[in-house]
Amino acid sequence: MKKSIGEVLKEILEGEKIMVLATSFKDIPWATPVIYAWDGDKKFYFLSRKSTRHAQNILKNENMSASIYPKELRPLRGIQMEGKVKVLKGKENLKALKIYTKRFPGVRERLPYLKELLKKRKEFSFFEFEVKKIYLLSEEHFGWGKRVDVTDILATL
Repeated sequence: MKKSIGEVLKEILEGEKIMVLATSFKDIPWATPVIYAWDGDKKFYFLSRKSTRHAQNILKNENMSASIYPKELRPLRGIQMEGKVKVLKGKENLKALKIYTKRFPGVRERLPYLKELLKKRKEFSFFEFEVKKIYLLSEEHFGWGKRVDVTDILATL
């Protein structure tokens, strides 16, 4: 039996761990893979060093896109998103850390170290990517190479 579009969307979002961010500044694009945690709604969290090129781009241009694709080639499927991203500060980092450790329980072993990085050294921060539009590429549902806006479906998961 064929999975519903919502099931495929949720399977990718929950099953994959890496999304590729696309940032830009002064018309110079940059793509970076990050390990993400999804809040189950429209927000994604990732941890990065503030000195990275993508973080510096985000500080200057909050518009971002991202993609998530499984390793398997068949059936062809994936997600493309657009939205806004911000650097989290103070207690916002702790909220993101909670979502992140729920997704990646092994992070708890490094928790004191992470809290130290976030609170005192401030060299790292969590970033929050809020999706405005999300598109699903699903060969099974739409045919080869066609993507469909599933933003409304994301809100119902």
